[in-house]
Amino acid sequence: MTYDAGGVERLDALLTRATHALRDVGTVGNSTDPPSAEGAAADNLVRVRVSPNRIEALTIDGRAMRLGSAELAARISQALNDAFSALSRTERQTSDLAREARAASQALAERVSAIQDESARSMTMFVHAMQQLTDRIEQNGRRS
Repeated sequence: MTYDAGGVERLDALLTRATHALRDVGTVGNSTDPPSAEGAAADNLVRVRVSPNRIEALTIDGRAMRLGSAELAARISQALNDAFSALSRTERQTSDLAREARAASQALAERVSAIQDESARSMTMFVHAMQQLTDRIEQNGRRS
């Protein structure tokens, strides 16, 4: 049986890449782009897009002007409330997913790191045992 040092180096490189990849996954949900959501009312005659604490866009189709002012105001409020409700749901879901992804990636990164450490310890023990065996063989060869 031959020992392939390149195999150990490839395993170590793979474990290192996996650890870095898992740490990168742990940044899920840390996007700098603010989330947004949309809402609509009056058969899409009133449409809005919102982000946290901000109305990004409000579009009122000209046909909505046939509504009375009170009705139009109510439809705008409805579209805004729907959009902010959707945004709240999206933020909760994103937060939950990000928390789960970070926890999973942290656990996997710790496991990969433990495997890498164990691999290094095992390799050290193997090399030490091989050195001792080589020393014994050399000593026995000198005696002969």
